[in-house]
Amino acid sequence: MTNSPLFAWAHGQLPLPRRFHGEEGETWSPDANAEEWSVSVALDEVIPLHEVASARWHSMAETRKLTREFLDKADELIDGLWGGRLDKEEQYLVQTELGELPLFCLPIYLVTVGAGLSERVVYVGKTSTSRRFSNGHHVALKLHHPQYDGQQKQVYRCSVLFDIHDEYVALEWIEPEELSARLLDCIESVLIHALQPNLNTAKRRKPNVGKPVFVHVQNYAGNDLLDGLMLWHKDREPLSFVPAKNMGAK
Repeated sequence: MTNSPLFAWAHGQLPLPRRFHGEEGETWSPDANAEEWSVSVALDEVIPLHEVASARWHSMAETRKLTREFLDKADELIDGLWGGRLDKEEQYLVQTELGELPLFCLPIYLVTVGAGLSERVVYVGKTSTSRRFSNGHHVALKLHHPQYDGQQKQVYRCSVLFDIHDEYVALEWIEPEELSARLLDCIESVLIHALQPNLNTAKRRKPNVGKPVFVHVQNYAGNDLLDGLMLWHKDREPLSFVPAKNMGAK
């Protein structure tokens, strides 16, 4: 199970992200004056394709709501949220009284076929609803094609974090919600353009980005697929990248 983005705070390792205790009315979005957006995409979980419908899926809006409700309860429990680290007593109260921490919503997913160095990404998608796979998926139908017979088929679920004012902030925390949705579309676009997955039809030729975007991909799912991949893209300029050992593309 992937750790919550609040895990380090709840266990006294880091202060509460400033996103949740800034000045009233302060928005929390990538710096408008930044020269580029710096993004971390982490392959956090991998599951067999045939089990994808039974996995827990949360949209960004649902995750935002669960996080806000959790922190409202924590605010009452420890007599106020603030910018420091939790002491031992506060850690105990948060961990024992409030239950499970709100998880990452994992808004990007990658569908792959094959195994080892032959594993390749055939589809990049984004999760906008908790029912994303409840009624099937058109990609799963396409993978019934004979060319994929006998090949392992998996889904990697990815968290997305932005470097904002020297803090890594989960995409689902970025405000306003319209901006977080646009940033999600941007990251999906860059990954599709870079990997050229054959089951994606849109965004293969031209990513949908605003300002320059730097993307660092890391794999915590137990293999080296895309691990260490670095991408940099700016409108009207070719994509630049540092390749991973296993690029996941053919």
